[in-house]
Amino acid sequence: MVVAIFAIYILRTPLGILSSMFFMPMDKLLFISHSIPPVIMWALLGISIGLIYGSYIAIKKYKLNFKLLLTPVGILVLFISLTLLTSFINRKWFPNKGLTAAFENAYSKGILAVEKEQYGVAANYFREAYQLDSENSKLSSLATIYKKMADEKCEQYNSANKPDLKYIPNAYYNFTAALTGKFVPDVCN
Repeated sequence: MVVAIFAIYILRTPLGILSSMFFMPMDKLLFISHSIPPVIMWALLGISIGLIYGSYIAIKKYKLNFKLLLTPVGILVLFISLTLLTSFINRKWFPNKGLTAAFENAYSKGILAVEKEQYGVAANYFREAYQLDSENSKLSSLATIYKKMADEKCEQYNSANKPDLKYIPNAYYNFTAALTGKFVPDVCN
């Protein structure tokens, strides 16, 4: 038990990266609109997968025909297809005006948090802004500025031999990662 906890502690960063590489695309796949909570979509996906697993167990246990497995698989394929279609229709033909306001709110709050040196809060706001509108050109231009600032500060602290101040360029690298949707930010070495 202790070994398992220790192994999980040691592998927390790679496990976090792998889980975010799975859950972020799945969350975007299951997103239809802001009016439907993501928990409901995840629950429907879980129910569909559970239906397939339960049908498979029943087929094996009671020696039923494997053609019965086509119904739950078809339901899962239909669920994913309808989710993708509905999401596409909502995004293309019914653009959410509130989404732009939410993006601007998160974006401006992120910049204000940087000015107040609340680095963790700023990164969270930038991630929220990226999730709301990843194609917005404001994100890439601000990410370019923060990347340049981080490079300059990293070089400055390295030349001054001030390793205790490297958290500042690392925070700006974190902002850059949040604004561009990267999972792992650069680090000042």
